[in-house]
Amino acid sequence: MVIRWHIIALYVLLITLIAGCAQITDSPKKSLTTEPLVLISTFTPTSTDPNIPTETAQPPTETPTPRPTATPTFTPTLESIGSFVPFDNLSDHSIGVIFEMSVSPNGDLWLITDQGLKSFSGTTWTLHPAQGEVILGFDEFGRTWVTDKESQSISAWDGEDWQIYGLETGWNPAGPVWRAGPNATVSEEIITDERGWVWLSTSRDVRRFDGESWRIYDADQAGYYPTDEMIESEFSYSLNNMAIDNVGDVWITDCAWMGPGPQGQGARWFTGRYWWGRTSQVVGSGCVEDVEVDDTGTIWVGVDEDLWRYTWRWGWKNFGSPEFNSDWGARWGYIAEIELGADGSVWATFAPCGGASCDTGLYILYRLIDGEWNLISEDGPGDLALSSTGDGWLCDGYRLYEISGESVHFIADLSPFYCAVEMDSRGRTWFTLPGQTSLWYSNQFIEGE
Repeated sequence: MVIRWHIIALYVLLITLIAGCAQITDSPKKSLTTEPLVLISTFTPTSTDPNIPTETAQPPTETPTPRPTATPTFTPTLESIGSFVPFDNLSDHSIGVIFEMSVSPNGDLWLITDQGLKSFSGTTWTLHPAQGEVILGFDEFGRTWVTDKESQSISAWDGEDWQIYGLETGWNPAGPVWRAGPNATVSEEIITDERGWVWLSTSRDVRRFDGESWRIYDADQAGYYPTDEMIESEFSYSLNNMAIDNVGDVWITDCAWMGPGPQGQGARWFTGRYWWGRTSQVVGSGCVEDVEVDDTGTIWVGVDEDLWRYTWRWGWKNFGSPEFNSDWGARWGYIAEIELGADGSVWATFAPCGGASCDTGLYILYRLIDGEWNLISEDGPGDLALSSTGDGWLCDGYRLYEISGESVHFIADLSPFYCAVEMDSRGRTWFTLPGQTSLWYSNQFIEGE
């Protein structure tokens, strides 16, 4: 997720004050010799994909969701919240103040706390002193990757031991991580390709780990070249989100903030030998904050304010953006985040721009259903946790919602605390309030329970 934890950190700080992203020699599995084909659809697809609308000259319409009435201000205590109950498997262990929470694919819980990095597996808590201050993600081998705030080194936990990779393995210090603020460079995103190589990005380069050493691709090696405006303004790239598609191509995105708002050089993809995308009519330029790939291999990309979908059969399709109604002259600036449900649902968080700036602090969540944009929440940034059926939870700003089918039900107002949710592969959901010491869980979406 692109916007979760570095936004959360800002909320935590506020609460505290209130309360006291070329060519190489690797052999590819598959190389493209042309850019992906751009198709302008003039037919009605026969696919049963519920997200493919009937082709029409009319843009998707917006179906607003009524906003519930907020409940009184919430005070964090160890009591149930909806189906969430307090996590009491603590024994004599003190969790401490929770700043960040992640759940690995195998269900282990990882926390960044004021006491350090902690993990909970089965029934056992483990403190990992001096191993990392930021959780970057998990690879397909079950390893947990972490780094320190200045990313001087990167470490991987295999379930028994830590492996630390520094300068001797080709790793270069990259600077602060995303949640550290506007000067951040390391993105909290880990992906694994078909060879088992681990990929991550910083705002200046793309990095690949082959099991022994790191290879670093600078932005220009990945097909990004500085524009005259960037040179004149001394602005640089802001590579961020990564994904891997069903043929093994690795994708990277770019969106930098210049002048009146976000600008960028779009997305690029690596086929094992070359980086492609610079001449693409769709993703060759523009602010691209997020790219996601679903289980069918369909690629979803937010380019500026428009949501695009690419399939190997049909090419690119533009779903546009919702109609924007504003009394203060605002406009859609860019798509900050895309979330894909295992049920095929598509969720997009839009960031509006106002006047000469896009730094409005607003994030508005929509869901694409049968080609129509459905307004879900205006309280963002949102934190979605979705089960295999598409049901789940939404922490949006200070409010907790339950998602059931196409309905979103209000659960609790947690003001002034920002909430966060994470769901494991079984459906167990963890819930916390960053900056606080409380931890809850729910088994509501575990099949059979």
